[in-house]
Amino acid sequence: MAKVLDALEQARRERLRKLRAAGARVEAPLNPTEPGDDLELELVEAPQRESALRPGQRPVVAPAAHPHIAPEIVALHASDSPVAEQVRQIRTNLETVLAKLTARTIVITSPVSGDGKTLVAANLATILADDPRTRVMLVDADLRKPDQHRLFGVKGSPGLAEYLRGRHELADVAVGTSIPNLDFIPAGFPPDKPTVLLSGERMGELLKTLEETYQWVLFDTPPMLPVTDASLLARHVTGLILVVRVGSTTRGAIERTQEMLAETHLPILGCILNDFNDHAAPGGYYHKAYGRAEAVAADEQG
Repeated sequence: MAKVLDALEQARRERLRKLRAAGARVEAPLNPTEPGDDLELELVEAPQRESALRPGQRPVVAPAAHPHIAPEIVALHASDSPVAEQVRQIRTNLETVLAKLTARTIVITSPVSGDGKTLVAANLATILADDPRTRVMLVDADLRKPDQHRLFGVKGSPGLAEYLRGRHELADVAVGTSIPNLDFIPAGFPPDKPTVLLSGERMGELLKTLEETYQWVLFDTPPMLPVTDASLLARHVTGLILVVRVGSTTRGAIERTQEMLAETHLPILGCILNDFNDHAAPGGYYHKAYGRAEAVAADEQG
């Protein structure tokens, strides 16, 4: 994970340089980092979620075939963009690492809220579904603050929570999307004790069924540091991908997450560095959301 920390420091220095070039007075570093021991995760990159249009930026218009899917799904609405191409690189990395498996189940999480894990999961699922030979299931397992149903323009309930309570069966909560080969299970109505539901027998049954039906199953889970939901689910899947946002995720949060991963011996596939900009091109809104995509998987050598 030293690469992640180096990239965060690089981004901080670039922001300082731009502020000083613009004549701003900077008295203290932005998001300072301190020297420390190297952490062990590999690096890939992912798209950032833009909260507002920039001056002169044209809005992304959803194609008529997918009017209900949010424009943040750039892998669909801007499939020729550099962002979509970087997501394809992440797919290629995962396919290479997990080539021997017929079913791949992956938890996508982050150290804290706001790192972009939900959009990463949605865009990666969309790209994985490009292969007509592949069936993909995206599960919104963030039972505390679900958002995937909004992105894909479907109802949020009934969903995973209702299935885990035994109130509905899988056929009642799994829905198709307007994207071929991509199915979806919304989170459902937020329960009082999501951790209990995620660790129950019904969750194990669901995993088994999905593994028998789909080649890729992605779980969007809550961040790791506030709650244990992601850790519980990651014990039973192929691997975990951690999403870190430049300029937002602190070094301390990354190190605490690394310690948690080491203590629990969870299967780590890699780390996605979100909102990284190391060679932005003029006018490249999507390009600026990405830096480089390096090999995924810390356990590839094992």
